[in-house]
Amino acid sequence: MEGEELEGKVARITSYGAFIDVGCKVDALVHISRISQEKVKDINDFLKIGQEVEVRIISVDGKKKTLAGSMLGKQADQYLNRRREILTRQQQRQHSWAAAEFPKTDIGFFEDAIKDLEDAFQEDYGEWSKQ
Repeated sequence: MEGEELEGKVARITSYGAFIDVGCKVDALVHISRISQEKVKDINDFLKIGQEVEVRIISVDGKKKTLAGSMLGKQADQYLNRRREILTRQQQRQHSWAAAEFPKTDIGFFEDAIKDLEDAFQEDYGEWSKQ
């Protein structure tokens, strides 16, 4: 079913996307970012309930019983997928770096650093105020 292009009707519109009745047990969710290549601020400017549309199924989750669809061209979807993968990898690297660099159990490091800064400030401030 993934990759299939289906005709459907707009069943519901939400702030984050539109649910399209494609003739399955569940409606396909087309996220706001996959409705048009133009910037979509208000989905109602692009879709109306009952409107017939063509949707490509981009994801099927059997466990959650959900369908994700797109009204974009294949190249636009491929671009969005690559961009999401890159952002996800960057976030994972940043998270793993932060976790490795500053483990939660090493809170004493921060307490020591703060104490050192306070002491240095007191020393500098004390010298400055005497002048």
